[in-house]
Amino acid sequence: MSFVTLLNQAFENVGANIANLDEVRDLLAKIENEADSISHVISLLELEMAEVDITLRTDIRILINEFKHLSEERRTS
Repeated sequence: MSFVTLLNQAFENVGANIANLDEVRDLLAKIENEADSISHVISLLELEMAEVDITLRTDIRILINEFKHLSEERRTS
């Protein structure tokens, strides 16, 4: 499973808990074009957190946590 698929799966899993769906979708599209690995995805998401309001920062943190969880599951399977 590619990191893009993993990122989309993480978004689907936590989408109900995200307040800024459109902003997060836009962010995912940007990251899918820039990132080249799982760790790069996480780095890019963390960089974005520094520049946004607290609600969007929380949404990104939720996404990062789910993405990390899925990444760990993938490594241990």
